[in-house]
Amino acid sequence: MKLCLEISTSPDKSVPFEHGGPKIAIGRDPSCELHLEEGIKSVSWRHAIIELTADGAFLRDLESTNGTFVSDKRIEKRTRVESGDHIRLGQDGPYLKLTLIDISVKTDREKRIAAGPSLNPLNVQPQLKDAAPDHGANQRKPTLATRMYVSLMESRHRKLWIGSGIGAAFVVLLFGIILVIQGGSIAWLFGETTDLGRKADKLAQQGVDLEEKIARANDTAQRATQIAENMGKKIPISGPELYQKTLRSCVLIWCKDNNSCGSGCLIDRKRGLIITAYHVVAGSKKITVAFPCFDSDGKLIGVTVHRSV
Repeated sequence: MKLCLEISTSPDKSVPFEHGGPKIAIGRDPSCELHLEEGIKSVSWRHAIIELTADGAFLRDLESTNGTFVSDKRIEKRTRVESGDHIRLGQDGPYLKLTLIDISVKTDREKRIAAGPSLNPLNVQPQLKDAAPDHGANQRKPTLATRMYVSLMESRHRKLWIGSGIGAAFVVLLFGIILVIQGGSIAWLFGETTDLGRKADKLAQQGVDLEEKIARANDTAQRATQIAENMGKKIPISGPELYQKTLRSCVLIWCKDNNSCGSGCLIDRKRGLIITAYHVVAGSKKITVAFPCFDSDGKLIGVTVHRSV
């Protein structure tokens, strides 16, 4: 296989190129078979590739920035090319004119024939009949410099092997340290995860307990509401009547000897029983009680005062 083309970077500059295939990468990457100069900005790092196969030559764009054109038509897929085609790299990039595409594969014998005649094509070593055996007359002994060079190279090889062994041991040791550190980190993470799991379980249990307490509080509130409703049903008088009776039972208390005052509730008018707070009287002996008088509408119409002896 062989591919020949001409590279034209300007109208007056053309450079021939030849390659044996089967793949010719084109781009600014130095590893490309067809390496173009860095100054050609329209050419990508790896722009396109030409593949020589038994079915012919094919051109494929390697997702270049400025595209690849054949006969001024941009290609989007693998495209067959032939001798005489013009390939352009980018809108204003260099031209590649295909001058020869040879996809035939030569055998080793054809390659030798193409390379020209050989003085000894079969590589047969001539043998001398009846030649006397050579007991080392033509053998050359190594010189001192040769022996020193061989010894030096052996010493370098030994040092290289020793250095390689030390390096390998260091790598193994470093790998072991990393494993130990990673093992400790994993154990620590496992412990942290376990603690977090316990805390989550505790919080979940606290949530359950809180829900139970809320349920008990709601039940108690419902029972209290029911009791209050039942008590309201058992009172034999209406609200206004209850208010009037409560209002008529209120008294005002003033203790002269300890200079304190307050209110109380008349329990039994005939026996003179009044309920009040202890701090109002607090052992006082001079007590004055005022009994407010109200009419049937609850309006204050007078005050009756009673003083203790």
